[in-house]
Amino acid sequence: MPDKKSIKERLKEITDSIEKGIAEVFTSGKYADYLRTMSRFHRYSVNNRILIYFQDPSASHVAG
Repeated sequence: MPDKKSIKERLKEITDSIEKGIAEVFTSGKYADYLRTMSRFHRYSVNNRILIYFQDPSASHVAG
């Protein structure tokens, strides 16, 4: 049976990793780029906006 202390330590490591990842998302500027792209194409579906973002985050017009 695993030691409870080791489970707590592992849980702490996982929690710290998640917190670090979330902090990086909001401080890297990528989140702001993503939101800018989403706002330019508000009439498109979420899936299409994500595709546009991955192809060219600075896109301003998309042809059908």
